Amino acid sequence: MIQSVQRALGLLTLIANAGDSGLSLTELSERSGLKAPTTHNMLSTLEVCGYIARLPDHRRYVLGPMALQMGRRHEDAKRLATIVQTPLRELNQELGETVIVTLFQNYRRRTIIALESKHPLRVGGDIGDDDRLYDTATGRMMLAMAPKDDVATVIDNLGLPGKRWPEASSKTELQKLLSAIRQDGFVLYTTSGGQVIALAVPLKLVDGPPAAIGINFPASRHANVDYRAAFGERMAATARKIESNW
Repeated sequence: MIQSVQRALGLLTLIANAGDSGLSLTELSERSGLKAPTTHNMLSTLEVCGYIARLPDHRRYVLGPMALQMGRRHEDAKRLATIVQTPLRELNQELGETVIVTLFQNYRRRTIIALESKHPLRVGGDIGDDDRLYDTATGRMMLAMAPKDDVATVIDNLGLPGKRWPEASSKTELQKLLSAIRQDGFVLYTTSGGQVIALAVPLKLVDGPPAAIGINFPASRHANVDYRAAFGERMAATARKIESNW
């Protein structure tokens, strides 16, 4: 383990445990067992990075916006995972296909729950983080709901979609596509081979991150189907139920 990282995390933990009253440099030095100059240097770095802040008296340290934001993201995911359990299970049983719920966090797609279809031939759902914002239905939906500054950061990080979304050949075209999705409230995505269909609707969480409900299934099982009528309306009803409990 890298010693400097361990020490910095130790200081951050002490500050978090102190709550709103915070801790002074002297208190942090004594409780951590670090010399005052070392403690001061680490606190300065954490403060510059936004993980801690000083109270108006400039003597006591509390958690900063970055640390609070990280904590809130964790709580958002935990809270949503609890709220969606029952309505998502009902949707899974009614439609008989794999359903997922995703969040837009840290400029990535985070799948917090996935309930798979019982069919022998099915499309799975993996829980975890990935950068598939361009080539998934839920990714496109959440990107459409995200603030413009966040979309710009995604483009800086990932570049333009390219083959992952050929129609989005420029920033202008990408913004037009996202605007259309935002107005429509529905995404239909077909994999390049045409074997898998993915659908998504938005989850509009008050003061929460962009989120979406997705459903994935083999294209061969639902050929020549009006996907919005067959799946989208029921997905939207589930979204409204979840939103009312948020």
